[in-house]
Amino acid sequence: EDSELVHIPVSIDTFHSRVAAEAIAAGADMINDVTGGQQDPNMFPTAALLGVPYCLMHFRGDLATMTQAANTTYSCVWGEVGDALRQRAQQAVQAGVLPWNLILDPGLGFSKTSEGNAQLLGNLQNMRREMLRGVWGRMPLLVGPSRKRFIGKLTGQRVGSRFIMSHCCVDCQR
Repeated sequence: EDSELVHIPVSIDTFHSRVAAEAIAAGADMINDVTGGQQDPNMFPTAALLGVPYCLMHFRGDLATMTQAANTTYSCVWGEVGDALRQRAQQAVQAGVLPWNLILDPGLGFSKTSEGNAQLLGNLQNMRREMLRGVWGRMPLLVGPSRKRFIGKLTGQRVGSRFIMSHCCVDCQR
């Protein structure tokens, strides 16, 4: 066993509760669910039972329909995403997930247009302040802009040449 690797956390990216349970049993440390518990009704109870950190991502539709206009149209993207995250977090807590195990992900690149992603990224502080009040506003936000198509569309840069821009998106939110 390599002592330098012992403390590196491992996340299982899945929306299947059975896969999450098996991965945690095999040594994974947290669950990252891109559907926010919407694709598997057993995900929240499973995450609660496992007692590990659970990253709940904003998502509309399913993998086949998330780019359709019905799932990418918002009157206020950061407001609606924040409201949906709060509602899903409340449902997770009601299912037994401990609030301090929740990580909220606004879902850049999922169920949003390029313009919507940019608006969301630019308004994360507003989303936290106005839509995630109380305990919900103290939950960590995980924002993953790396290698996202919207950055290339907005900047005209290919994936390999926009590495710095992806990191700037994260650094601007500190």
